Amino acid sequence: MPELVVQVAQAMGLVEEVPTKEQVETVIENSFKENLLKIAAQRTFEKSNLKISVSIQRHVLDVLKSSDKVEEKLLEEAQSQAEYAKKKLDPSQISKSFNEEINFCKRAIDNKDVNLMLLLTPGKSLLQKIFPLTGARTALDFARACSKHIQIEKIPELLQLKEKILK
Repeated sequence: MPELVVQVAQAMGLVEEVPTKEQVETVIENSFKENLLKIAAQRTFEKSNLKISVSIQRHVLDVLKSSDKVEEKLLEEAQSQAEYAKKKLDPSQISKSFNEEINFCKRAIDNKDVNLMLLLTPGKSLLQKIFPLTGARTALDFARACSKHIQIEKIPELLQLKEKILK
């Protein structure tokens, strides 16, 4: 949404030269490139996050009438979960996942997909690079100017975001 930065900069009237959409896109792309390895690593971390536990479904547990049978079922479940974790955390799987993420990020750059870059780039660090373009003294000043000069209801993407947040 580089055009929003341009719109806010125009409305604020603090800079002699209002940044162009292309200048804002360049800042976004450069920030994305600077953070590419961190982004790919973070996405790999998220993919390798595991939630495992040993449990037995209630209907199965209801028919098991001895402690030996319950213990046997628990051990089967523990073995199954251990195999799942081993497969998911296999070094070759982690390497494959990381390389997929690197390629995903590189495609965003090659395709000049600014919206995807915005989605993936750490927001606070990007904000620190964008707000000076508008003449705002701080990121908070820029945020205030955005809330004053942008009508969310007129921008479908922001309206959808607002509705998601309010749910």
